[in-house]
Amino acid sequence: MKTVPAILLDRDGTLIEDTHYPRDPSKIRWLDGVPEALHLFQKTGYRLLVVSNQSGVGRGIISFDEFQAVHDRFHELVKSAAVSIDEYHYCFDHPKRKSLFRKPATGMIPHQWKGQAIDWTRSVAVGDRMSDLALGIAMGIPISFLVRTGLGAKTEHEIGPAERARVQVRSHLLEIAKELCA
Repeated sequence: MKTVPAILLDRDGTLIEDTHYPRDPSKIRWLDGVPEALHLFQKTGYRLLVVSNQSGVGRGIISFDEFQAVHDRFHELVKSAAVSIDEYHYCFDHPKRKSLFRKPATGMIPHQWKGQAIDWTRSVAVGDRMSDLALGIAMGIPISFLVRTGLGAKTEHEIGPAERARVQVRSHLLEIAKELCA
Protein backbone atom coordinates (compact mmCIF):
# COMPACT_ATOMS: atom_id res chain seq x y z
CA MET A 1 0.00 0.00 0.00
CA LYS A 2 1.31 3.44 -0.93
CA THR A 3 1.85 5.75 2.02
CA VAL A 4 1.76 9.53 2.24
CA PRO A 5 3.37 11.93 4.70
CA ALA A 6 1.22 14.50 6.48
CA ILE A 7 1.66 17.80 8.21
CA LEU A 8 -0.53 18.11 11.33
CA LEU A 9 -1.14 21.85 11.57
CA ASP A 10 -2.57 23.74 14.47
CA ARG A 11 -4.72 26.66 13.24
CA ASP A 12 -4.77 29.59 15.70
CA GLY A 13 -1.30 31.02 16.28
CA THR A 14 0.29 28.73 13.69
CA LEU A 15 -1.58 29.47 10.46
CA ILE A 16 -3.66 32.50 11.40
CA GLU A 17 -3.38 35.22 14.01
CA ASP A 18 -4.59 33.98 17.39
CA THR A 19 -7.46 36.25 18.41
CA HIS A 20 -8.17 34.26 21.60
CA TYR A 21 -11.43 32.34 21.19
CA PRO A 22 -11.97 33.60 17.65
CA ARG A 23 -15.56 34.60 16.96
CA ASP A 24 -15.26 37.49 14.51
CA PRO A 25 -14.50 36.34 10.95
CA SER A 26 -13.36 39.85 9.95
CA LYS A 27 -10.33 39.44 12.26
CA ILE A 28 -9.09 36.22 10.64
CA ARG A 29 -5.76 36.83 8.90
CA TRP A 30 -2.86 34.69 7.73
CA LEU A 31 0.36 34.88 9.65
CA ASP A 32 3.25 36.06 7.46
CA GLY A 33 4.50 33.47 4.97
CA VAL A 34 1.83 30.85 5.69
CA PRO A 35 0.33 30.55 2.18
CA GLU A 36 3.82 30.16 0.69
CA ALA A 37 4.66 27.51 3.30
CA LEU A 38 1.50 25.56 2.56
CA HIS A 39 2.28 25.66 -1.18
CA LEU A 40 5.76 24.27 -0.51
CA PHE A 41 4.37 21.45 1.64
CA GLN A 42 1.82 20.51 -1.02
CA LYS A 43 4.35 20.68 -3.85
CA THR A 44 6.53 18.24 -1.90
CA GLY A 45 3.65 15.76 -1.45
CA TYR A 46 2.59 16.35 2.14
CA ARG A 47 -1.11 15.99 3.02
CA LEU A 48 -2.23 19.05 4.99
CA LEU A 49 -4.37 18.27 8.03
CA VAL A 50 -5.60 21.10 10.25
CA VAL A 51 -6.00 19.73 13.77
CA SER A 52 -7.29 22.26 16.28
CA ASN A 53 -8.77 22.30 19.77
CA GLN A 54 -11.62 24.81 19.82
CA SER A 55 -12.67 24.64 23.46
CA GLY A 56 -14.41 28.03 23.26
CA VAL A 57 -17.43 26.15 21.94
CA GLY A 58 -17.34 23.56 24.74
CA ARG A 59 -16.83 26.25 27.35
CA GLY A 60 -19.80 28.25 26.04
CA ILE A 61 -17.56 31.26 25.27
CA ILE A 62 -18.39 31.19 21.56
CA SER A 63 -21.37 29.67 19.81
CA PHE A 64 -21.10 26.99 17.17
CA ASP A 65 -22.39 29.53 14.62
CA GLU A 66 -19.54 31.89 15.54
CA PHE A 67 -17.06 29.02 15.21
CA GLN A 68 -18.54 28.12 11.81
CA ALA A 69 -18.31 31.73 10.56
CA VAL A 70 -14.62 31.83 11.54
CA HIS A 71 -13.98 28.46 9.90
CA ASP A 72 -15.77 29.62 6.74
CA ARG A 73 -13.60 32.76 6.64
CA PHE A 74 -10.47 30.64 7.16
CA HIS A 75 -11.56 28.35 4.34
CA GLU A 76 -12.05 31.44 2.10
CA LEU A 77 -8.45 32.47 2.85
CA VAL A 78 -7.29 28.96 1.95
CA LYS A 79 -9.16 29.03 -1.36
CA SER A 80 -8.01 32.54 -2.26
CA ALA A 81 -4.40 31.45 -1.67
CA ALA A 82 -4.96 28.50 -4.04
CA VAL A 83 -4.07 26.09 -1.27
CA SER A 84 -5.90 22.86 -0.58
CA ILE A 85 -6.29 21.71 3.02
CA ASP A 86 -6.85 17.97 2.78
CA GLU A 87 -8.83 17.63 6.01
CA TYR A 88 -10.02 19.72 8.95
CA HIS A 89 -10.32 18.16 12.41
CA TYR A 90 -11.72 20.26 15.25
CA CYS A 91 -12.36 19.26 18.86
CA PHE A 92 -14.91 21.32 20.79
CA ASP A 93 -14.55 19.43 24.07
CA HIS A 94 -14.11 21.34 27.32
CA PRO A 95 -10.56 20.85 28.64
CA LYS A 96 -11.82 19.53 31.99
CA ARG A 97 -13.81 16.73 30.35
CA LYS A 98 -12.17 13.44 29.57
CA SER A 99 -11.77 13.39 25.79
CA LEU A 100 -10.32 10.97 23.28
CA PHE A 101 -10.22 13.76 20.71
CA ARG A 102 -8.79 16.84 22.40
CA LYS A 103 -5.09 17.30 21.66
CA PRO A 104 -2.78 15.79 22.74
CA ALA A 105 -5.13 12.78 22.53
CA THR A 106 -5.01 11.18 19.10
CA GLY A 107 -8.71 10.36 18.55
CA MET A 108 -9.36 12.91 15.82
CA ILE A 109 -6.33 11.99 13.74
CA PRO A 110 -7.05 9.88 10.63
CA HIS A 111 -4.73 7.01 9.80
CA GLN A 112 -5.51 7.08 6.10
CA TRP A 113 -6.06 9.71 3.48
CA LYS A 114 -8.20 8.62 0.50
CA GLY A 115 -7.25 4.99 1.04
CA GLN A 116 -3.54 5.66 1.47
CA ALA A 117 -1.95 5.01 4.85
CA ILE A 118 -0.33 8.02 6.47
CA ASP A 119 3.35 7.42 7.10
CA TRP A 120 3.93 8.95 10.51
CA THR A 121 7.70 8.40 10.27
CA ARG A 122 7.77 10.95 7.39
CA SER A 123 5.17 13.27 8.91
CA VAL A 124 5.47 16.41 11.01
CA ALA A 125 3.35 18.15 13.66
CA VAL A 126 3.47 21.94 13.91
CA GLY A 127 1.97 24.23 16.52
CA ASP A 128 2.45 26.92 19.10
CA ARG A 129 1.39 25.02 22.24
CA MET A 130 2.58 22.02 24.22
CA SER A 131 -0.56 20.08 23.24
CA ASP A 132 0.47 20.36 19.56
CA LEU A 133 3.93 18.99 20.32
CA ALA A 134 2.59 16.24 22.57
CA LEU A 135 0.21 15.18 19.79
CA GLY A 136 3.14 14.69 17.44
CA ILE A 137 4.97 12.65 20.06
CA ALA A 138 1.85 10.55 20.75
CA MET A 139 1.49 9.84 17.00
CA GLY A 140 5.08 8.59 16.82
CA ILE A 141 6.17 11.48 14.64
CA PRO A 142 9.97 11.75 14.87
CA ILE A 143 10.13 15.57 15.03
CA SER A 144 7.47 18.10 15.99
CA PHE A 145 8.02 21.79 15.40
CA LEU A 146 7.13 24.62 17.73
CA VAL A 147 6.63 27.95 15.95
CA ARG A 148 7.35 31.12 17.89
CA THR A 149 4.19 32.72 16.49
CA GLY A 150 0.98 32.81 18.54
CA LEU A 151 1.84 31.50 22.00
CA GLY A 152 4.98 29.74 20.77
CA ALA A 153 7.52 32.15 22.27
CA LYS A 154 5.97 31.54 25.69
CA THR A 155 5.60 27.79 25.08
CA GLU A 156 9.28 27.48 24.18
CA HIS A 157 10.11 27.90 27.87
CA GLU A 158 7.80 24.99 28.78
CA ILE A 159 9.63 22.38 26.71
CA GLY A 160 11.16 19.93 29.14
CA PRO A 161 14.18 17.68 28.81
CA ALA A 162 11.98 14.71 27.85
CA GLU A 163 10.58 16.57 24.83
CA ARG A 164 13.82 18.23 23.67
CA ALA A 165 14.94 15.27 21.53
CA ARG A 166 11.68 15.27 19.54
CA VAL A 167 10.91 19.00 19.33
CA GLN A 168 12.57 21.67 17.23
CA VAL A 169 11.82 25.38 17.49
CA ARG A 170 11.53 27.67 14.48
CA SER A 171 10.43 31.28 14.11
CA HIS A 172 7.49 30.59 11.76
CA LEU A 173 5.91 28.05 9.42
CA LEU A 174 7.72 29.24 6.30
CA GLU A 175 11.08 28.51 7.93
CA ILE A 176 9.94 24.93 8.53
CA ALA A 177 8.63 24.52 4.98
CA LYS A 178 11.85 25.79 3.42
CA GLU A 179 13.83 23.36 5.56
CA LEU A 180 11.66 20.31 4.92
CA CYS A 181 10.99 20.97 1.25
CA ALA A 182 14.50 21.93 0.14
